[in-house]
Amino acid sequence: MKYYFSKQVEYSFEEALERTIKILDASGFVLINTIDLREKIKNALDKDIPRYTIVQACNPNLASRIINIEPRVGVLLPCNGLVRE
Repeated sequence: MKYYFSKQVEYSFEEALERTIKILDASGFVLINTIDLREKIKNALDKDIPRYTIVQACNPNLASRIINIEPRVGVLLPCNGLVRE
C-alpha cells in the first residue's frame, strides 16, 4: 500500500526544502514546524543519516471543516511532508 506522494528533483537539498515550503504556503497551508531528523538522530544516537527534514503544515480552512465533521481527526494533524537526500 502506497501511503505517500513523491517527486524526485534535481535541486539542492536547501532549495528543495525552500520550494516545498513556498508551494505549501501558496496552496493555503501554514508552516507549523520543521524537524531536522538528521540532527535529532545525531544528537540522540551519534549516528549519521542523509539530510532528512520533516515539514509540518496545516491548511486552517480544511482543518476547521474536517474538525467540525470528525473532532478526533486531530491525531492526523498537522499534515507532514518530507524533504530528504
